[in-house]
Amino acid sequence: MTETLLFLTQMESLAPTVQKEPVNLNELISDLWPVFSDRALENRLRFQNNVPKTVTCISSKELFTVVLSNLLDNAVEYADPGGTIRIEGDRSAGTVILSVSNTGCRLEVKDAEHLFDSFWRGDQARQATGTHCGIGLSVVRRAVKAMGGQITAQIGSGGIFTAHLRLPTE
Repeated sequence: MTETLLFLTQMESLAPTVQKEPVNLNELISDLWPVFSDRALENRLRFQNNVPKTVTCISSKELFTVVLSNLLDNAVEYADPGGTIRIEGDRSAGTVILSVSNTGCRLEVKDAEHLFDSFWRGDQARQATGTHCGIGLSVVRRAVKAMGGQITAQIGSGGIFTAHLRLPTE
C-alpha cells in the first residue's frame, strides 16, 4: 500500500516526462492476462480480448501496464462466479478507445462518480479487505491523465461494470 501511495503522489508531476512508445494493445493485454488467469479459472470466468491485433497507440507501456493490471485485477476480483471479463478496443479520429468490462457488479449507477476517488469503496461490492484498499482506480485515473487520456466508469443494467479509456494515438 505504501508503494501505491507513493506512486499515486508521483503521478501528478509525471505527465511532462512520460516516455512514449508504440504500444500494441492486443499484445499487451495478452501478455498481462496470464497473471490473472489462475484466479479467473478458479471462479470459472470467461475472458475475451476483443481488441484487434492492429490497434496501437503511442503511449507509456509502463503506465499502460499499471492501468490494465489494475483494471484486470478488479475485474477478476469483483466479477460474479461464471461471469465474463471483456476488453474491446478500436481507433477513431486520432484516439484509441478501450473498454474493460465485467459482469457481476453490485454497485449502484450513482456509485460510478466516486469510483476514481482515493480510498472510496462501495459498501457491498468492495468487501475484500487487505488487497483492495480503495486507491487502485485513483492511480489508474492519474496514470491515464499522465498519458494524455481520459477514463470514465459506467455501471450498466444487468450488473455490468465498464471502464472506458480514451487515449491519443500520437
